[in-house]
Amino acid sequence: MKVVVNPAALVDGKPITLRHPVTDRVLCDSTTEPVTLSAADLADKRIRRLLPKPGRPGGIEGGLYGDLVPWQPPDAPDPKPPKQKSAG
Repeated sequence: MKVVVNPAALVDGKPITLRHPVTDRVLCDSTTEPVTLSAADLADKRIRRLLPKPGRPGGIEGGLYGDLVPWQPPDAPDPKPPKQKSAG
């Protein structure tokens, strides 16, 4: 699963930096390319909690905060279809 820092995740008005809970290295921040989470990463509840809750876009079981969100390529279609105007 490729993820990026949620652009809406701010602390004191500044983008956040997330550290890997096992290696203590920077996992990703607002300047890094998308990060691919391994199966071992996704098995770690400390990393899963950084993803959105089930029922939200990209949400997974064990997700909680939404600081990491699934990466969308720039040319990917919008996940929400546009609202249709009623005729008349």
